[in-house]
Amino acid sequence: MTRCLLALSIANVLLVTGVPAAVGGQSAVSGTSFSADLVTVPAEPVARQWTTIEVTVTGTVNGERVLVSEAQAVATISEGGEATQVYPLTAEEQDPLFRAEVVFPRPGTYLLRAEVTPAGRSAAIQTTFRVRVVEQSLPPRDQPLLVVVCAGARQVSLLDPVVGQTVASVAVPEPPACTFYDEQAQVLWLAFAGSGADEGAAPFAEALDLGDLSVRERVSLPFLPVSLVADATRLFLTDEQRNRVTWVDRSRPEKTVTVEVGPGPRALALLSGGNLLCVGNADLRNEDPYDSLSVIDLTKREEIIRLPVGTHPLALLELPGADRLCVCAAGDNRVAVVDTQSWRCVSSVDTGGWPMALAWAGGDRAKLLCRNDRAVATLELSTNTAGALLPLPATPDHLAVDRRPDGSAYVACADASLIVSLPNSGKGEMKTYFAGKHPVAVYYRQAAAGPAGPLPLHDGKERP
Repeated sequence: MTRCLLALSIANVLLVTGVPAAVGGQSAVSGTSFSADLVTVPAEPVARQWTTIEVTVTGTVNGERVLVSEAQAVATISEGGEATQVYPLTAEEQDPLFRAEVVFPRPGTYLLRAEVTPAGRSAAIQTTFRVRVVEQSLPPRDQPLLVVVCAGARQVSLLDPVVGQTVASVAVPEPPACTFYDEQAQVLWLAFAGSGADEGAAPFAEALDLGDLSVRERVSLPFLPVSLVADATRLFLTDEQRNRVTWVDRSRPEKTVTVEVGPGPRALALLSGGNLLCVGNADLRNEDPYDSLSVIDLTKREEIIRLPVGTHPLALLELPGADRLCVCAAGDNRVAVVDTQSWRCVSSVDTGGWPMALAWAGGDRAKLLCRNDRAVATLELSTNTAGALLPLPATPDHLAVDRRPDGSAYVACADASLIVSLPNSGKGEMKTYFAGKHPVAVYYRQAAAGPAGPLPLHDGKERP
């Protein structure tokens, strides 16, 4: 997995085999012009490094400098003659350089091609093209950071919310199907379809160490899950199409156990005792009033309880030490609270439209995303009430919480490519950050010595 930063302006045709230190050329063009290079991605790329491709151009039109506002540009990555990704290239106004982040999904040789259209004007152009390796400085493990999964950029970014900037990032092979953050181990699990050009490609999961951005573990999967969670030795996967949950022995991926559950299993919660797995059965293909919660005994390897919890239970959250499980019944616009000793619904909290994600905020409080209202609310579970809806600037997809008294809730808004920060106290300004294109999930990496909470739960991030 290698990340490249492409910077270019209006350029002549240039094809180079290998990795040149610097090459260049000059020509007069009218209309479309190109720059291209064959790039070889090594079999064992170093997570702390990436390749930077630079194309610097100077040009004149009738004695005047060419402005970026007079041109459009795109970059195309091709593998084996097939285009694998097209990236729009952008630039600041009056800037002679176009820029785009280019990701190579796997080792191999790629043709990187940039195309620029200078609005039909003729220009005398001088081009310089070079490749260099840049060392990425990683933040210390005890520094609190946001972990942002950017599907559009095919990367995982570490963002410092204090300064509002990405401090490190690493490319991933393709947009992940689902994610799970093991807070105590500081490991991010990502499931991939394995849809690359490799013969016999199949679904797999990777464990990304958020300390050094290395891949700690890779596990073959029997199918592509809608959601997953992990314990010390196993991965638990939902199979929505076959109405089942499967777990995989990570040391022997061919060894699996499968349990039948209700229709459309989506959300997962591995309870703190380690022997019970809860499954939110939310069949979005039907308006089924009998959507349910399945409880699986991992020792007996069977479903021991199935109870109704409302329509479309898309997210589950266990409250630490409280014997309670919160269930987002998105279709009913409410959160059901289940007693995990008696396995009965003991209370219900009305919410905004389409509650789809929960994050523990400390004590008896949780933060809740209401997608249809584009808002965040605070659940006070000691009184079974929901606070006022706090509006967001874009449609939300996922959230995380810094549980410190002066902390904030962080919301990923994929379509707007924004991370939104809202103070937990309700006082202070809302802030927005950019961590990469199309952020589909965000997690808060607590300091290593900080309090450990429940494992955040992937909710499937389905659209209503």
